[in-house]
Amino acid sequence: MSRLLVNPFDFELAAGRNLAFLLLLVAAILSPNITMPGGLPAIRIEQILLAGYLPLLGLHYWNHRELWRVGTIDVAFMALAVAMAVTLVLAPAFLSAVSWSVRDPFELARVAEYWFLFRLGLSLEPKRGLNDALVVLPALGALLGLLALVQYLDPGGFNGAVTSIWTVSHNLDGVERAGRTVGTIGNANYFGAFSGLLLIAALSVITLQRPSGWTFAGLAAAVLLTTFSVVSAQSRTAVLALLLSLAVGLALVVIKERGRAAYLPAIGLFVVAATISIAFVELRPPDVGSFHARFAPAGLVGDSSLTIRLSRWKTIFAGFLEGGPSFCEGERLENRRIGQGHEPANGTGWPAADEAAIERDGQRKKDIADIGRAVLDYYCDEDAWPVDVSLTTALVPEHLDILPMDPSTGEPYAAYVSRAGFLVAAELENAADAEGPVYALGTIPNIAGNPSFESGNPPSRWNITGDATVLRNGQALFGNHSAEVTAEGGGGYFDTIVFDFARDEAYSAAVHVLPLGDEPVTVQLYLAGTMADGRPEDPLAQTVTTVDPGGWRQVVLPFETPEEGRLTVLQVIVRVPEGGGPAAFALDGATLTQGTIAPGFPRITDTDPSRLRNDELPRFADSPIIGAGPRKDIELGNVDNEYALFLDRYGLLGTAAYLALFTSALWLAWNAWSKGTGIVATAGLVMVTFTVLLALFNVTAGSYYHFQIMAVYWLLAGVLAAGADYGRWRWSRNA
Repeated sequence: MSRLLVNPFDFELAAGRNLAFLLLLVAAILSPNITMPGGLPAIRIEQILLAGYLPLLGLHYWNHRELWRVGTIDVAFMALAVAMAVTLVLAPAFLSAVSWSVRDPFELARVAEYWFLFRLGLSLEPKRGLNDALVVLPALGALLGLLALVQYLDPGGFNGAVTSIWTVSHNLDGVERAGRTVGTIGNANYFGAFSGLLLIAALSVITLQRPSGWTFAGLAAAVLLTTFSVVSAQSRTAVLALLLSLAVGLALVVIKERGRAAYLPAIGLFVVAATISIAFVELRPPDVGSFHARFAPAGLVGDSSLTIRLSRWKTIFAGFLEGGPSFCEGERLENRRIGQGHEPANGTGWPAADEAAIERDGQRKKDIADIGRAVLDYYCDEDAWPVDVSLTTALVPEHLDILPMDPSTGEPYAAYVSRAGFLVAAELENAADAEGPVYALGTIPNIAGNPSFESGNPPSRWNITGDATVLRNGQALFGNHSAEVTAEGGGGYFDTIVFDFARDEAYSAAVHVLPLGDEPVTVQLYLAGTMADGRPEDPLAQTVTTVDPGGWRQVVLPFETPEEGRLTVLQVIVRVPEGGGPAAFALDGATLTQGTIAPGFPRITDTDPSRLRNDELPRFADSPIIGAGPRKDIELGNVDNEYALFLDRYGLLGTAAYLALFTSALWLAWNAWSKGTGIVATAGLVMVTFTVLLALFNVTAGSYYHFQIMAVYWLLAGVLAAGADYGRWRWSRNA
């Protein structure tokens, strides 16, 4: 009790600094984000406390020259700050699509805050500070475990009333619908990783300090509850990273301690805690399915979240290893096919038109080819597409003697031209022509995945939704296969497309549908999107179409992307409407293209969207050395890989500084573990193990931008440094 009476703003007293350390530690774990106006980053209670402590910390360092020592972590922090500053200043000067933002200084402020937290920890009396940390972390872990249990059970609408304090609406939706707990961290994945730190702390103390009595009972409760936190967060990334890091930690203990550590109590407690937690979640599963189903190998490999992550990672390097397509040489547009196996297999199944109509269609195809070649000639001459100008003005007479018109209507052919490329198209009269119903040529690609369902059985990239089964069918409109869907109301098949879509822009989704039976089939083409900030757009657009038996029909859904915010993930769903069915139908020739034209399938190129570069968005390829900056005003989607994120934002220089920072922290922890004894070695093991966890976790997520994780990490690193021989040289105030 006497320690609580100490003034936490008296930094000349070791007890005052230690109490300030404890207050920051508790605030980092329990504080909610405080929203700021004007699009500024949210602030937290520990940041407010830190701001109050900074003058006192500076004065304390001024009065104690023995603290004026510099080590590798200080140098790494400085290198990261310099690399970021270079990017923030120079990227807008060299990249036309990048501008300075009011949020840019907060990138440097974050580095400074982490360094100040580290330096505060370094000013502590180490033994007391480390003891405090290794008592408080398991205790708070137990508290978060209890909170996670209540969040999972959600009695009396607890989550809507209380959990909402710590999380935003789309994460709260995951808590309420999927039973994914978020604790006070606000995000299930980060909560799983953060709970891993608290679990590692409890297990390390049990293993190395060998406590007994009430202390052991308290730590056992912490292990049980923090393990439940990890399990109930249902974060596959956090669980896999935790298990691998625990294996590393155990190996280190075996090598150094041999038979002196309490292996059995620690391992036994963890196994029992994991068994109880998983059994509880299995017996009372969330609405979306059991814990086991989420972690099953098929779920890990086939889940759309993996598709999203892989696409995001590849997007970062779009255009870096290969240049853009050359439009001025190569195959003529009318000779291009979208890929092996995508040729029209047969007619559409509908009766052919008369000879006169077929002849007019032939003229239309020739006209479209002439216009397409002329647009390419224009591009090769002007190094730009004819945007904001009529095709007649742009092409006649330099590239065409006259702009062709439709032979039946006398009207111009449909055209869409943008900075992304172009499409020109004609409506065909012959319903039996598989190159219709809209014959189009151009450079705008099809970004639907596995669009003619040739790969996989059932077809890959696409996923089942609702009550449906899918087989690969040999009855194809294009190539050799189609997707055969049998579904009840609400069931169907969907593709997840990850791309930084242009804002307020027209796009067109389409798919060919064939009823498998003698009755008409009613299908719904339904689009659900996710914005860069995680906000769902559901539905983004939808249409319901009844397709008569006897032939293939293209179902088309034009839509526009939102004007506010950036759409970064789009699910294209073909399903039986709610309340309908059962129904059986085949799918083939799926397309998703920018523009107002839904082209016929065989004449457009299919492209992985992660290889495309949105011209309005700068990429790593534009500035690989210093990066393109954070670009918060552009609203990009989450990369879900911290290493790729740093490469994109701060280039090779910033990424090298980032890696050096955490490598230096790992080196500090390793020295404390390998050379230290007692509480210093225990804290060193915690830091080594948790750094390994973060290194693995950052492959499919990220921790640097999560202030709660980093606040605890750098506070602990600082107090650990205080217990080690930190700094290779010293300087004086007068140096």
